[in-house]
Amino acid sequence: MNINVIKFSEEEWVIVPPRNTINEIIDIYTKLSLDEFKELLDEFIIKDKNGKPDILTATAIVRKINDAKNITFQLYSIE
Repeated sequence: MNINVIKFSEEEWVIVPPRNTINEIIDIYTKLSLDEFKELLDEFIIKDKNGKPDILTATAIVRKINDAKNITFQLYSIE
């Protein structure tokens, strides 16, 4: 299962929810304030660890949504 993750700040990433595309998340990011964006996607936001998303937390979030066994993360950046 391919999961898209977008870096939107120096310290945070957002997992693209299954109901959205990368472009939709970027569009939401550009239209809302940072606080509104974080509030809307709170359950999908993960912390940065040495320039990369916290994969353990990301995996736990993805497994809550989908019982995926093999997860491949595709990384993107808005910055």
